[in-house]
Amino acid sequence: MKIEIDLPDYEDGIDVFWDTDAKMSLHLEENHMVLSMNNVALLSLAKQLIYLSQDSVPEFSHIHYDNFTFDGFLSNRELVVVKKE
Repeated sequence: MKIEIDLPDYEDGIDVFWDTDAKMSLHLEENHMVLSMNNVALLSLAKQLIYLSQDSVPEFSHIHYDNFTFDGFLSNRELVVVKKE
């Protein structure tokens, strides 16, 4: 499989890439977290991670995935993705 992704350069703010057909849920269980995603969500998250990996994106830049993004997300919880060197 070959996938080409066209992402913007970082310019003083984090862009969020999330397709409207993406479905993702996060469940906290006793000893682990289960992140379930459809194919569209997997590609959306991959794009976001590639975008964060740019050298021009500052350390500690982050994105919050919350009830707006997740389907079935546990109340009052969110997933935060942080760039750390």
